[in-house]
Amino acid sequence: IKDQNVPGKLCVAGPPEDVGNLKEPLLARLKQTCGASVSCEFDSYDTASDWDAVFLNTSLTSGAAAFSFAKPYFPRGKVVIGFIQEAYKLGWRLVAAPNFGGNEVDWPCFIFRKLAKPPSDPPELVMGAVKDQNVPGKLCFAGAGAHEAAAAVQRALNGKGQSTKLEKDSYDEDFDQVVRDTHMTTGTFTFGLQFFPKCGAMMAMLNAMNELGYSLAAAPNFGGLDATWPSFIWEKRNEPVKSAFVAIKDQNVPGKLCVAGPPEDVGNLKEPLLARLKQTCGASVSCEFDSYDTASDWDAVFLNTSLTSGAAAFSFAKPYFPRGKVVIGFIQEAYKLGWRLVAAPNFGGNEVDWPCFIFRKLAKPPSDPPELVMGAVKDQNVPGKLCFAGAGAHEAAAAVQRALNGKGQSTKLEKDSYDEDFDQVVRDTHMTTGTFTFGLQFFPKCGAMMAMLNAMNELGYSLAAAPNFGGLDATWPSFIWEKRNEPVKSAFVAIKDQNVP
Repeated sequence: IKDQNVPGKLCVAGPPEDVGNLKEPLLARLKQTCGASVSCEFDSYDTASDWDAVFLNTSLTSGAAAFSFAKPYFPRGKVVIGFIQEAYKLGWRLVAAPNFGGNEVDWPCFIFRKLAKPPSDPPELVMGAVKDQNVPGKLCFAGAGAHEAAAAVQRALNGKGQSTKLEKDSYDEDFDQVVRDTHMTTGTFTFGLQFFPKCGAMMAMLNAMNELGYSLAAAPNFGGLDATWPSFIWEKRNEPVKSAFVAIKDQNVPGKLCVAGPPEDVGNLKEPLLARLKQTCGASVSCEFDSYDTASDWDAVFLNTSLTSGAAAFSFAKPYFPRGKVVIGFIQEAYKLGWRLVAAPNFGGNEVDWPCFIFRKLAKPPSDPPELVMGAVKDQNVPGKLCFAGAGAHEAAAAVQRALNGKGQSTKLEKDSYDEDFDQVVRDTHMTTGTFTFGLQFFPKCGAMMAMLNAMNELGYSLAAAPNFGGLDATWPSFIWEKRNEPVKSAFVAIKDQNVP
């Protein structure tokens, strides 16, 4: 999505035949939701060599909202859910939603996989968007099941002591129903820890949606101009689901990893996760509550963790870049107990970022969990890097390096002293447009992204989620893959609403 652009754009990449089949129905839907001026054509900035299809004059967010009380770049729920529905009708399913950008610019993106045998009727979709950087706080829903979902979540939040109500106002026309007066985060008056997610509220929402038969597909992150809008896309699968929620609190002293979920499952996770974190973060890591994150807030809190590079003050290191081996290690411990990563929302605002992870419990987990690989884009760095961690990191990095060089880049496999938290690094990469692009900095490059996705698919990896790390105006898009050894086709969509058109 290229909404911080004039004109606003929706840029699409994927298998040519599939993108060709998508053009006509998606154009019709966008004309219906964004206006008759929407067209499907390339321009001098986004050409046929860059993307497989570009839709101009789109508006998938509220835009800059200048001279208005509306919030900037908040997602337009009915428009977003509409374009996803068109992809679902053609057999595609949403698997991850990375966020690119930096320096107050955000580019929300969506990655889809093609089902080998799609059902005749795609699942019903619901979108939820957290609007805590607003007075009053709101949780906005769009989709056919929006009213049912909003009512269930409202009851759940009120059961946790909140006093919410179902009510829309003139700013909510792009959604079907709104839960008003919500407190999904700590808000703004928290001494630099603003907009950290509230465990009780998040678990109330996740459990309420699970009880209605919805499973989380991905968690897109919208934003811009220091605003962050965590969002969620659910599919109605009508199967039992249990969820767990994990939040990284690295922009804090001490660093913390906060966990919420079914008590028995969190209890089973504590000992192995503590042992792994002591191994990767140091012997000072402990599992205990403190006065800021109590037993009434979370089910487990690990103190003195460091899952990112931290503020990196007085250093040439980049701030809050993920420590790949540490991140992949804590996810592996959850996988051993039958949990699987489904989404990675990002909370925060005003240069503060809180990367989060949402897991679902398998009903019948296999004895051996799949091998995991993490990739992290480090384009806000010279040289650009694509960093890999996990047992298959060397194989993955070599395959992606060959694919990028096949697209005209001149990359190499090389680590330096800043890369000790990763197993292998592809160096001299250009995964985005970089910084010198007249305010459109760090927009993802279609060719590079598809080269990476296709290379990983060919190795048998399927994308599980796309966490977004960052802080202090830095954004680090990251990816978690599972080795499933099944054929996968990927498509990549980027919203360019911070653009005209």
